[in-house]
Amino acid sequence: QYEVELVSMQSFSANVVWSVTMVVLSMLLGFRTNKAYSRFWEGITLVNQMSAEWFEACSNLTAFSKAASSKFPDSADTRRRVRIF
Repeated sequence: QYEVELVSMQSFSANVVWSVTMVVLSMLLGFRTNKAYSRFWEGITLVNQMSAEWFEACSNLTAFSKAASSKFPDSADTRRRVRIF
Protein backbone atom coordinates (compact mmCIF):
# COMPACT_ATOMS: atom_id res chain seq x y z
CA GLN A 1 0.00 0.00 0.00
CA TYR A 2 2.85 2.41 0.78
CA GLU A 3 4.52 1.68 -2.57
CA VAL A 4 1.35 2.62 -4.46
CA GLU A 5 1.13 5.93 -2.58
CA LEU A 6 4.84 6.61 -3.18
CA VAL A 7 4.49 6.07 -6.94
CA SER A 8 1.36 8.21 -6.94
CA MET A 9 3.17 11.01 -5.06
CA GLN A 10 6.14 10.89 -7.45
CA SER A 11 3.80 11.14 -10.42
CA PHE A 12 1.91 13.98 -8.77
CA SER A 13 5.16 15.76 -7.92
CA ALA A 14 6.41 15.51 -11.52
CA ASN A 15 3.11 16.92 -12.80
CA VAL A 16 3.26 19.85 -10.37
CA VAL A 17 6.88 20.64 -11.27
CA TRP A 18 6.03 20.48 -14.98
CA SER A 19 2.99 22.74 -14.54
CA VAL A 20 4.87 25.32 -12.47
CA THR A 21 7.74 25.34 -14.97
CA MET A 22 5.36 25.90 -17.87
CA VAL A 23 3.55 28.73 -16.05
CA VAL A 24 6.85 30.48 -15.28
CA LEU A 25 8.11 30.05 -18.86
CA SER A 26 4.80 31.30 -20.26
CA MET A 27 4.97 34.41 -18.09
CA LEU A 28 8.57 35.08 -19.09
CA LEU A 29 7.75 34.59 -22.75
CA GLY A 30 4.77 36.93 -22.46
CA PHE A 31 6.88 39.58 -20.74
CA ARG A 32 9.63 39.37 -23.37
CA THR A 33 7.10 39.52 -26.20
CA ASN A 34 5.47 42.58 -24.67
CA LYS A 35 8.83 44.35 -24.30
CA ALA A 36 9.82 43.50 -27.89
CA TYR A 37 6.47 44.78 -29.16
CA SER A 38 6.95 48.03 -27.22
CA ARG A 39 10.47 48.48 -28.59
CA PHE A 40 9.23 47.82 -32.13
CA TRP A 41 6.54 50.50 -31.94
CA GLU A 42 8.94 52.94 -30.29
CA GLY A 43 11.33 52.42 -33.22
CA ILE A 44 8.55 52.89 -35.78
CA THR A 45 7.50 56.11 -34.05
CA LEU A 46 11.06 57.45 -34.10
CA VAL A 47 11.47 56.56 -37.78
CA ASN A 48 8.25 58.42 -38.60
CA GLN A 49 9.44 61.45 -36.63
CA MET A 50 12.78 61.38 -38.43
CA SER A 51 10.99 61.13 -41.79
CA ALA A 52 8.84 64.13 -40.89
CA GLU A 53 11.92 66.14 -39.89
CA TRP A 54 13.68 65.31 -43.17
CA PHE A 55 10.54 66.23 -45.12
CA GLU A 56 10.36 69.56 -43.30
CA ALA A 57 14.05 70.23 -43.91
CA CYS A 58 13.71 69.47 -47.63
CA SER A 59 10.57 71.61 -47.86
CA ASN A 60 12.39 74.52 -46.24
CA LEU A 61 15.37 74.01 -48.53
CA THR A 62 13.12 74.04 -51.58
CA ALA A 63 11.24 77.11 -50.39
CA PHE A 64 14.37 79.09 -49.57
CA SER A 65 16.32 77.95 -52.62
CA LYS A 66 13.50 79.13 -54.91
CA ALA A 67 13.69 82.54 -53.25
CA ALA A 68 17.48 82.56 -53.56
CA SER A 69 17.48 81.43 -57.17
CA SER A 70 14.88 84.02 -58.14
CA LYS A 71 17.17 86.70 -56.71
CA PHE A 72 20.23 85.37 -58.54
CA PRO A 73 18.86 83.09 -61.28
CA ASP A 74 22.18 82.68 -63.08
CA SER A 75 24.30 82.09 -60.03
CA ALA A 76 26.09 78.76 -60.41
CA ASP A 77 27.28 79.03 -56.81
CA THR A 78 23.67 79.04 -55.53
CA ARG A 79 22.81 75.92 -57.55
CA ARG A 80 25.99 74.19 -56.35
CA ARG A 81 25.14 74.91 -52.69
CA VAL A 82 21.62 73.51 -53.13
CA ARG A 83 22.97 70.33 -54.72
CA ILE A 84 25.53 69.84 -51.93
CA PHE A 85 22.88 70.06 -49.22
